[in-house]
Amino acid sequence: MMSPNSVATEVKGIRTLASRYDSILCDVWGVIYDGISVPTTALEVLASWQDKGGKLVLLSNSPRRARVMTRQLAEKGLDPKLYNGVITSGEASWGFLRANDLRLPPPYYYVGPEGTGLHEELLDGVPETGEITQAGAVVLAGADGDHWGTQARAGVLDQALEQDLPLLCTNPDLQVRRGGKLEPCPGVVARAYEDRGGKVIYVGKPHGLVYEMALNLLGYKAGADLRSVLAVGDGLATDILGANQAGCDALLVRKGGIHEAAALSHPEGLEAGWRALYEATGATPRWILPHFVW
Repeated sequence: MMSPNSVATEVKGIRTLASRYDSILCDVWGVIYDGISVPTTALEVLASWQDKGGKLVLLSNSPRRARVMTRQLAEKGLDPKLYNGVITSGEASWGFLRANDLRLPPPYYYVGPEGTGLHEELLDGVPETGEITQAGAVVLAGADGDHWGTQARAGVLDQALEQDLPLLCTNPDLQVRRGGKLEPCPGVVARAYEDRGGKVIYVGKPHGLVYEMALNLLGYKAGADLRSVLAVGDGLATDILGANQAGCDALLVRKGGIHEAAALSHPEGLEAGWRALYEATGATPRWILPHFVW
């Protein structure tokens, strides 16, 4: 793992690194999808990577199930044949809830978007309740102000704290860029709950369970040498920090990512802005790519 003071190297495209790596763990939002479209440049990267014989797994903090994300991306023009699989925090959360691997006491109270199918996906076959006073735990899948129009359900988290309920956060992201606009994610609500003394369990990047699942899809077992794996993302506290902790080299996509505005606004200039962000998050990319291009 690189130290936070290491200097990342800028590359012009993924092709520059094609001979170094066999596999890619690729973020979705902010890299190959902006919430509205899949750029042709991203399609070119995936097709070229496949042509060279590389493996690629999409690793997303989306609370959606993997099959739903696959379908949504296909509707935007991303052929599932261009990648080897999808791991989402939503898929992992559903699996853990079904098997009770997280030892969360049922039934579960859902907080998140309604009318999008997400509620039904996450709690399919899982014991739930519509009364917070009867819940054993809270499943969080949304944040106020997101594009689904999630409602906070006034008083729900206050009641959850009073009952000392554990909260499962199915998307640790704090924000996401949808088109040109930054929107809040469930991680914001989870962090506030934690700050108030609540117990939070996070499923998703940068936490290790989803990396184990994704690396398994790529054929890497526990304890494997990961020098041939490159993790790509635009989020320092999620994509890059998670890669650092998992033992993979990390590539940061800067342009259009969630940190670009903060870096640009630094009083000492762009590079000073990025260094400040690395230090603040404890995340260190090995490589920098202005745009996700081949």
